[in-house]
Amino acid sequence: MLNSKVIRKLHAPVKIQRKFNKFRHDRIKRKLQSYLINADYHNETKSKENSKIIWVFWAQGYNSMPDLVANCIKTIQKNKGNARVILLTSENFDNYAKLPNYIINKFKNGTISPMFFSDVLRFNLLRNYGGLWLDATDFAIDTVSDDYFSGLCTVSGIPDNEHFFVAEGRWHTALFGGPKEHPLFQFMDNFFASFWKENDESVDYFMTDYALDYAYVNNIGNFKNYIELNRGKVDPNFVKLQLYLNRKFDYDKWKSLTKNTRIFKLTYKMKLNKKNNTFYRFIIKKNI
Repeated sequence: MLNSKVIRKLHAPVKIQRKFNKFRHDRIKRKLQSYLINADYHNETKSKENSKIIWVFWAQGYNSMPDLVANCIKTIQKNKGNARVILLTSENFDNYAKLPNYIINKFKNGTISPMFFSDVLRFNLLRNYGGLWLDATDFAIDTVSDDYFSGLCTVSGIPDNEHFFVAEGRWHTALFGGPKEHPLFQFMDNFFASFWKENDESVDYFMTDYALDYAYVNNIGNFKNYIELNRGKVDPNFVKLQLYLNRKFDYDKWKSLTKNTRIFKLTYKMKLNKKNNTFYRFIIKKNI
């Protein structure tokens, strides 16, 4: 059976991939349509306040982290600048989150996986407090400065010519922030509350991106305007460093990657080569 991943591996013409992926995306959008249409939000941001809080979540707790995750969090703490870092786990998230009991119960009984719960938690915290969400696999090499907290903030402009992802590189949820009660965060929080009240399974691995796509198309909270004005301006090499982690370190490549990027999205879902001459070894020695 053909699917998007198979077509991608076969290096089908981009035009065919885009057509196939559009069909796939449209099918998922139809499944979510009623929840998206009925997710309430206020057109105006109630508060311009954007708390200088960096939210980081690792459900399993900090004693069971892979080394890469532990190292990423160390770099965030080291480079927090004027911000406060709040580390969340399954044991303490409810000290901050304001979620319906049915969502909390579904997370605690395993119905909602940690991955999908992190999406719910992200936008609930941003709605109620503002700040900046960083994934636990984000690696900071320089200060998370005040400009990350000046309004909406996400990475935009990552190439996706095949339209494999519905986001098409227009945003990345691993780095997402803004002021509390922003209309976009209200919309996302209400969407999740509505969806998980009636469902026990996500419709897609990237369900969050389908909701954000709806927000983009409808310019909720000027989300589309923000994206179009900021493509490539926030950490443009955000996802590129992970491609080099096991490669032999090259200083010129390092300078190129870090010229205009302070935070990188890494992954622990790969076997890391920890030899002294790799990019991974270099960044650990330099930043930890």
